[in-house]
Amino acid sequence: MKFRLVNEVKESRRKGDGITSVFDQLLTSKELLKEYQYDPFALLKEAGYQFNADDFLDMTTDSWRALGRGFQIHYAQAYQKWYAECQKLPSENDFLLADTVPLKMMLIPPGRYWQGDSESNSSDEQQRRVLISQAFWCGKYEVSQKQWIQIMGENPSFFNDGKTKNGLARPVEEISWNDCKQFCKKAGFRLLTEAEWEYVCRSGTLGPFFFGNDISTDQVNYNGKYPYYPNGKKGENRRKTIEVGTFPSNSWGIHDMHGNVEEWCEDGYAELDEEDVIDPQGKLYATERVIRGGSWVEPASYCLSGFRRYVASDSRSFHLGFRVAKSISN
Repeated sequence: MKFRLVNEVKESRRKGDGITSVFDQLLTSKELLKEYQYDPFALLKEAGYQFNADDFLDMTTDSWRALGRGFQIHYAQAYQKWYAECQKLPSENDFLLADTVPLKMMLIPPGRYWQGDSESNSSDEQQRRVLISQAFWCGKYEVSQKQWIQIMGENPSFFNDGKTKNGLARPVEEISWNDCKQFCKKAGFRLLTEAEWEYVCRSGTLGPFFFGNDISTDQVNYNGKYPYYPNGKKGENRRKTIEVGTFPSNSWGIHDMHGNVEEWCEDGYAELDEEDVIDPQGKLYATERVIRGGSWVEPASYCLSGFRRYVASDSRSFHLGFRVAKSISN
């Protein structure tokens, strides 16, 4: 049985079928589910299927939507691992700041996803299909105060008592977009584009939040006095940031995409059009920049995967932080 499945994959590849086409075929196979324990990428590996430069996994298909959240997470994790093996890259990598302080990054594979929120009433959060065509490294955590000090030599953060378990392990805040750009230039990183940010946040899922249709303060650091649903259960209002990585990661090993501090993106704000796009960027020259993810001081609705807002690029506040990205070629 396995032999036949392997030959089917080889034949699909010979015909020039892309990874999404092959993946969709495999999902319909009960034999696959039995023989490969719900891991089509294990079969692709056995069949010697190599990732081509223009390949990507399409997470906007009907078959992907039909999987449900649990399997979306499972397959997104398997895809990340398989892509890393094909490219002979680690899924997780440590980059040293000034040859001293580590900054952990996760490998994000290329893919297509639904950007925006199908249930949103906002004109600039309508869904569109976005292709992230190139893999990249993404910070596993928000940039911490310790990492900021290593590069910038000072700690501007409001919550900077240094008394957390690991010392200065809270995210840096009270930093502007301009400050973040200086850090990135000195350290050899960049900010995520808004489209990259949401792609990473969703990591294969389609719901309002990575965690499902709702969040709690056991999963996310937000103002628990204001739950997502009007009659929803209220939670803790911590009134402060917490150590990066306190809560569970998403499918691709990234922590705190929801809450703790809002994260600066590279883009200037622009309304989203409804056309399918590849590697989109907002305005390159703008006095206002996009921030994403919500924070400790804001309601759950600000933490939605698709929620968008912007502030002046020179703004500083105790709820504004960031995480970094790095192109694979760099």
